[in-house]
Amino acid sequence: MALTWCRRKSLWSKSRNFTRIVLDINSPVGRLQTTIFKQANIRYYSSKTTTTRQPNQRDYCIDLVRYWYNQKISPVKPMRYDRAGVTKRFFKSERKPGRQNLAGLSKLIYNQWSVLGTQFPSFRKHDYENYLSNLLLPGLSQRGAFAIRALNVELALIRDIVSEKNIGVMRLKFWQDNIDRIYQGSPPNTPVALELYGATQHLKLSKKWLANMVDARFEQMDDKSYTSIKHIEEFAEKGVCPINYLLLQCLGVENIHADHAASHIGKAQSIVTLLRAAPFHAGKKKVYLPMDLLIKNKVSQESVIRGKTDQPIKDVIYEIASIAHHHLKHARSFKSDVPKEACVAFLSTVSCEWYLKQLQIADFNIFDSRLQRRNNLLPLKLWLQKKKKIY
Repeated sequence: MALTWCRRKSLWSKSRNFTRIVLDINSPVGRLQTTIFKQANIRYYSSKTTTTRQPNQRDYCIDLVRYWYNQKISPVKPMRYDRAGVTKRFFKSERKPGRQNLAGLSKLIYNQWSVLGTQFPSFRKHDYENYLSNLLLPGLSQRGAFAIRALNVELALIRDIVSEKNIGVMRLKFWQDNIDRIYQGSPPNTPVALELYGATQHLKLSKKWLANMVDARFEQMDDKSYTSIKHIEEFAEKGVCPINYLLLQCLGVENIHADHAASHIGKAQSIVTLLRAAPFHAGKKKVYLPMDLLIKNKVSQESVIRGKTDQPIKDVIYEIASIAHHHLKHARSFKSDVPKEACVAFLSTVSCEWYLKQLQIADFNIFDSRLQRRNNLLPLKLWLQKKKKIY
């Protein structure tokens, strides 16, 4: 993508300073920016009216001064008002644009007209609570969070939709290769990969955490039960905690206490997800509850599959839920040392705490129908937690 300043007449006004943007529609970034411009109703000039002669390039001309003014995003501070209460021009850069506008243009385009709702319908369907949490993230970090969460949904669904282990391993290797291609600058032409590529370019996401998300799913292809709670926590450290680490990178937070809190929150999320999915797995005649707790309380997998609500099963659920509650409590012990801007990355604690409280009300019966209902007050609670800057 090439950026050059030029002075040219436009459909919007008679004579102004404009930015000329030349996009290569054969490149991944060019295709993404072309889609964004199309949705914003920004027209491109044909080769007859511009100096662009190559058929794979498109020439755009944008009035950045009016564009930023309409979007209420000022690249520089506005001039002070004179005695008459008006200004001669909106911004200092209208007459002679500076390099600051050119540097911020790519990020501004990346942040505007997000089409993530239409690109990732599976994310909203299968992970609605985190979808709501992402909507409360600020600015550029929101789009990066959507890409990260969408990748997590794609990886999590592989085990449920494949009929053979080898097919699932092939799909995971496909994503493993995609991450390598993303950091090499040649992402595949898929919505999730293109969004991840944009996030890595603008937000500088670590390749290590994305690779760990994929590697953790290889262990699940064996389709075996967890041996202990420690086994669940090890999976969470590889597959769930990296999501929180990446969200902190999206927000630009680098703090050891925030990372420590993100680790414990990720472990609590993984345990709560296991409990919430237990009835669904039992319907498929599968049990992933820790084997050591089942043996300790003399509970067979057959009784869980049949949906029994005996006291030994409740004791198993109580011990698992207590560990998740302990992780949440331990994560909140760092709240005085965690930066306030990092709290918005931990909005998932709202849904975890709500489920644990509902489980306690249901007397630790995971098959209670009240636990399968959607929390209608979740958007309000997420908004309040963001305003209070707590987690």
